[in-house]
Amino acid sequence: MKTFVFSHRGALGDFIMTWPALVTLRWKFSDHKFIGLGRPEHLKLAAEMGLVDESYDCESRELMQFYSGDLLPGVLDGMTSALLWMEEEPKLRTLLHQKCPGPFHIHPPFPAAGKEHAMDYHLQCLPYFSLPAVPEEDLYFPIATTRLPYALIHPGSGSKEKNYDPEFYAFLANELKSRRYPDTRVLIGPAEQEIKSVFATRFPIVEPGTALDLAHLLAQASLFVGNDSGVSHLSAILGTKTLALFKGQKYTQWGVRGRDAHSLEAANEAQAMTRIQKALQG
Repeated sequence: MKTFVFSHRGALGDFIMTWPALVTLRWKFSDHKFIGLGRPEHLKLAAEMGLVDESYDCESRELMQFYSGDLLPGVLDGMTSALLWMEEEPKLRTLLHQKCPGPFHIHPPFPAAGKEHAMDYHLQCLPYFSLPAVPEEDLYFPIATTRLPYALIHPGSGSKEKNYDPEFYAFLANELKSRRYPDTRVLIGPAEQEIKSVFATRFPIVEPGTALDLAHLLAQASLFVGNDSGVSHLSAILGTKTLALFKGQKYTQWGVRGRDAHSLEAANEAQAMTRIQKALQG
């Protein structure tokens, strides 16, 4: 069977930015088996979305030799096309020329600062496979058939510089609980363990065990509020109403995208509350 290999070794939010390109490639190469190389948790999620048929851990010894251009591992025998999100590696390019008979492309994982939105940047890989780089207008990956009347607040991210005061999120959770969403829950992951105590005695805490568990939780929520994080990007692309706060980050380049996704720029907590209230009234 013909095989299309893709690789992405980055964070969850960065991987999600590639999904519109992958969907288009799956359509183009519908007669190919898709093999994903990357972080196992992310690839399990990609399998749930129908983006990959088979996957391998990018940290394995064989694949590290592949990325350096020294070896084509046995699991990639039969590779006919490939898209690798990574910096240019001349030895790997030579290996692909030798072993990959179909089109392939090595695509730098991040756009240049100040350029187009990251999702649009990743679509620029499509012409290498004889496809137009057309943005997806109805971006939606449904994995839940019903919405439940609960709101989720995610007070953290991978960088403390992106976060607001935990007490701001506690105030916001209380406002949502008393006015709009009686069932308001606080989403806590590994990055938020040190602030968990701020919320634990006042609100229900949810701690998904895997990225797939997280996706199902987000997909059934009626509202999600969070920072610039992979969780916000996942919520948005699943079609959940998503309010993502950007504290000085380039939201025009890294903002959330989805059916009901809103990137809210706010320099401080007061601005953030104003932006959220306005978005909820819309």
